[in-house]
Amino acid sequence: MNYIFLDEIQNIADFEKLVDGLYATENTDIYITGSNANLLSSELATLLSGRYIEISILPFSFSEYLQGRNIDTSNKYLNYEALFYDYVNETSLPKGVDLREEGYDKIYEYFEALYNTIIEKDITQSIKFIIKEHLVILLNFWQTILEIKFRRAVFLKH
Repeated sequence: MNYIFLDEIQNIADFEKLVDGLYATENTDIYITGSNANLLSSELATLLSGRYIEISILPFSFSEYLQGRNIDTSNKYLNYEALFYDYVNETSLPKGVDLREEGYDKIYEYFEALYNTIIEKDITQSIKFIIKEHLVILLNFWQTILEIKFRRAVFLKH
């Protein structure tokens, strides 16, 4: 069996045809990774229709975050507000939870790398008319939504 790994291939013109040709090769598994939503463009989706599995990597929910940090949620004195603050302000991504042990500087470096990859490259390449100020407003909006959800969750527990 031959394994072919292609990362960020969407940056190459007509990559869909290359992938389709490789897919037709006997005894070959192809793995395509990337952070760009355009990766599974309509043309590639059409060429590989029924022959691919998309795996999305999402941030932890608050409950998963607590599990990842090995927090005993049965403790009735648990400070959910402080934990939720950590969840929102440090990171809710699995790698970020691991980085907590190495300190805030490592988490900051991780966030900066994510920002540079996702916001600076992927989103601004895909959606040319969005400017950074609008993205900051959007991120603040989602933070507010998370805070409201948290307050409701804490209120319902009491």
